[in-house]
Amino acid sequence: MSDIRPIRPEEFESARALLAACGWTSKIGDPDLFAASLRASQIALVAEDAGEVVGFLRAITDGTFNGYISMVAVSQE
Repeated sequence: MSDIRPIRPEEFESARALLAACGWTSKIGDPDLFAASLRASQIALVAEDAGEVVGFLRAITDGTFNGYISMVAVSQE
């Protein structure tokens, strides 16, 4: 069973690797810039299963009606 929760700084690289494995080539090339984008994000979540990051989502929201997913990746396994 996966646990969905806010990403932790020590998982930034795992999320970046997952995005790369899912075909993301834009916005993830520079690890420091990617980490900065996560620290500034309204919502950055991971799905964790058995200690491994198997899903990632980054989004923005007005907190009431609208939300927009800007990045999402899910492990093929």
